Amino acid sequence: MCCCIIICVVLFYRTNNDVGFTVDDSSDKIHVLVNISDHDANSHSHKLTNSSEDNDLDDSSDQVHVLVDISDNDENPHALAITNSSAENDLDGSSDKNRVLVDMFVELMHSAEPLLVPDMGKYPNYAHQKTVLDEMQKRFEWEEIENTEKCRPEVQRHHRTYRQPLQTHNTLLVLDESFCPVICSSELERIKQSYPEISIVNNMENVDMCVNGDANTVCMGVHAKSDVYMQYFSWHEIDFFRIHAKRKPIGFLCSFVSNCISWRFDFLNAMTSVLRDAQKLVRHYGVCLHDSDSSPGAFINTLQKYEQKTALALQHLYTFAFENSEKEGYVTEKMFYLLADGIVPVYRGAPDIRKYLPSRECAVLVHSNDTPLQVAQQLLRENQTMYEKRGEWKTSKLELAWVSRMDISIRHSNCRLCIRIQSIITLPPKTGLWIRERGFSHHLRVPDTWKSDTTTIESVFLDWVYILDSNLTRHEKNMKAVGGFAILEVYRTWDIHKCRIDSLLELQILPEGTELEVILENPQWKYRENYPLNTIRYEPFLK
Repeated sequence: MCCCIIICVVLFYRTNNDVGFTVDDSSDKIHVLVNISDHDANSHSHKLTNSSEDNDLDDSSDQVHVLVDISDNDENPHALAITNSSAENDLDGSSDKNRVLVDMFVELMHSAEPLLVPDMGKYPNYAHQKTVLDEMQKRFEWEEIENTEKCRPEVQRHHRTYRQPLQTHNTLLVLDESFCPVICSSELERIKQSYPEISIVNNMENVDMCVNGDANTVCMGVHAKSDVYMQYFSWHEIDFFRIHAKRKPIGFLCSFVSNCISWRFDFLNAMTSVLRDAQKLVRHYGVCLHDSDSSPGAFINTLQKYEQKTALALQHLYTFAFENSEKEGYVTEKMFYLLADGIVPVYRGAPDIRKYLPSRECAVLVHSNDTPLQVAQQLLRENQTMYEKRGEWKTSKLELAWVSRMDISIRHSNCRLCIRIQSIITLPPKTGLWIRERGFSHHLRVPDTWKSDTTTIESVFLDWVYILDSNLTRHEKNMKAVGGFAILEVYRTWDIHKCRIDSLLELQILPEGTELEVILENPQWKYRENYPLNTIRYEPFLK
């Protein structure tokens, strides 16, 4: 191998700023110096300088000694894996560390060239994609029935420039296929220590929240519009599909309220009076209006706190479930555990609560202008048929929109934080249209078929499904569902409101260099724990 060959590698289709593998002396890897001195906002390539000697880092700060993994090029020609070249020549000067984030020195660029999509001919699952979009649209109309304002995108594309290199103590982070598609850690403190130049603000409470940061700050919180949304639900922690034995409730409504904020206390008190006047049994097990300690089942005291509440709630038709504030996305675990146990919540809280409900009938929704009398009368009017309909979702086909909302929990909030940081240190493209699947960090440039007035949004989306399924690194494939099948939702990656894009016209008016995030159907995703595969509303079309 010539000791002075310049290899110009164009990094097509994706940025590879998250990969760090241990050193491998196999012939599938070559020693190179990454030349970043020519870094230019208009450039879409990086020079890789061949190095046949085990020399240390070049004295110039513009070059980094790394290994380029070319073993996977036949299978996936759109990716290069960059690793630290040797244990004795670590970038941070330590001899016992062999992982590195090349992002410390190189901000890899987006490619100028779009991916090529094969002629998919008849689009065999075109009908399925259309059915899915129609069903999603009906669901969105229900979710937004009370929102009279059109969603207006607010794009905040943050990035650190080349003159702001991201310093990192990279040895605290690992590439774990069971956790995250980028180098990360399940421990938040390790991530904070790894990126000392970025302020990471995390808060699971609904007060004094940092919602949207910038190139130097990432906000993690319970507000739906946070940079990293920290939800109170997950497939892993909640089994939504367990079925309790049929029971005959002995009470009408119960509550477990212990934070007696005035508006919630007053509402509960007034509603209780109306129901008791109607000869309905109401019990309060929390501090607020406390009048009951247990039910006739003496075994309850031996259960854990959550199981105690469940056992008590199951003895009543309804459970009072008001949040202590009304913020988008702030839906606490009380709501999800009640639904999982087949209990009907009387809910008031997050204005976007409909996004997180498995069906339209599963909960009694209380609006800010509803009175205690109105809610009590609604409950009193329900007959047995109406009540049983509220629990039918557990044995019916699930709505894809709800499944996709729950799927955000597949990536832990710490993983989504690492993806956010990787995105911040990647320069935005200036041309083309770029897509990535939610839960992954890389954007892929798509062909310009969406510019044609003779195509359809379904055809464009099916092209994109193929692109997202076919252009993954080996590592990413291990974290991906087998077959995306259909696109459920598309929005601008950096839009804090996540306004949907679902027509050709909306695509065609997007500015050059727009980055989009895509949510796929992914019917076979193994990370949905406790999830019955036969509960999707529309069975995927299998070729």
